[in-house]
Amino acid sequence: MSERNELDERALGALFAAARDVAPQPSDALVARILADAAAETAPAPAPRRSGPREWLSDWLEAIGGWPSAAGLVTATAAGVWLGLSSPELVSPFGLSATEFDLVDLVPGVQTGFGG
Repeated sequence: MSERNELDERALGALFAAARDVAPQPSDALVARILADAAAETAPAPAPRRSGPREWLSDWLEAIGGWPSAAGLVTATAAGVWLGLSSPELVSPFGLSATEFDLVDLVPGVQTGFGG
């Protein structure tokens, strides 16, 4: 190793030793901001909301995405009830004729009231 490298390493070692001896101190402004943040986080929580029907509906609507989502759910429910309760003749415009509907045997051995 050259003499210059040894001097650089000794000087660098001395700088690191001096840095280890002196602990960094935070500024007073930083300590004040940290304490203010801690006080804000430990402040008492706001009073809980009342839990009546109106609040329940509001929370439910917020959870599903608002009024547009609720309208879609109502529409899908109404269509499902209409298709479920309607007779096969009413379903035929959707591509399923009454004779095809009668031939579908989803549960063999069970008699249904659809003409069979």
